[in-house]
Amino acid sequence: MTSANANGDYGAFAGNGRLIDMSGKWLAAHIGQYSLICLWASLITFLEVAVYNPDLPMGEQGLILIPHLAAFGMGVEPGGIIDTSTYTLSAFGHLFGAAVFAFGAFFHTRVAPGELGEIEGRGSKWEFEWDDPEKLGFILGHHLLLLGFTALLFVGWIRFHGIYDPAIGDIRTVSNPGATIRSVVFEYGLFTPGHNPYFVDNLEDIASGHAFIGVVEICGGIWHITQKPYEWSTRLLSSLYSADGQLAASLAGLSVLGFAAAYFSAVNTVAYPVEFFGAPLELEFTLFPRFVDTVDLPSGAFSARAWLSNVHFLLAFFILQGHLYHALKACGFEFERIPSALGSISE
Repeated sequence: MTSANANGDYGAFAGNGRLIDMSGKWLAAHIGQYSLICLWASLITFLEVAVYNPDLPMGEQGLILIPHLAAFGMGVEPGGIIDTSTYTLSAFGHLFGAAVFAFGAFFHTRVAPGELGEIEGRGSKWEFEWDDPEKLGFILGHHLLLLGFTALLFVGWIRFHGIYDPAIGDIRTVSNPGATIRSVVFEYGLFTPGHNPYFVDNLEDIASGHAFIGVVEICGGIWHITQKPYEWSTRLLSSLYSADGQLAASLAGLSVLGFAAAYFSAVNTVAYPVEFFGAPLELEFTLFPRFVDTVDLPSGAFSARAWLSNVHFLLAFFILQGHLYHALKACGFEFERIPSALGSISE
């Protein structure tokens, strides 16, 4: 695994840049990040279970993870009673996942070869070069398969377990989760009046939307695994075939999804029920855009919806800056020359 970007180009900000030419260690770093994410989810869930007050509206307690679990139909009993023991089990499950990922990170750091190509057996097929479109497409295809199967798993959850439906104040299943796919594609997809996807107002459309996306992602995964990239596409996207190019593309996707999630969570009351996240927010412009609560809360308090929306917006904004930085580097811009260029201007 080689790259045109020398490790020294990144200096004190190297981070994972030190692992550009070591695919095994690069994989270990990513698995380690998964472990930290699971650990964070576990610890925050434990904390929220400890401070949750059943006498106050959940959406006004500044919680983030418990409201998501409740919206998924977990721990919600008839009458809207919350059983936090389910959330404790979820926290333990994430803690176990964090331990498994931590072991995987340790294994790939200390035991497994530094290059995936040096692994005996099927593991070597994941070795790649940053400038190899075919292998990068192969890996992208497997990512899409996982995303697609996860979307369909959520559809199955809606079908057989059910999620919280604010219209009835209880958990409800969707017996035919693909029944409204046509509406999802040709009405929500085209922003037909009355079908703004940010204001989807029923579980059937949510289930059908996930079913449609899941099938599209699986088909895309199969395509990228079995088909070589077209020559015109590799020429058009030539700047992507480097470590910076791949990172820039990933950050661009995260940023777009972050901005979309910020607005969706601010205004939608079906996927984000008022009972668990608080009332919809208003967009306010001061020094920068922010979403503000529309109900009176104690001084310094914010609803779960406000936390969720604003954190997504801020993360998306800063991730966008990372995209621009790495995209410029992938196109050949040399940031390290800026000080000398500014110096020559001042002379």
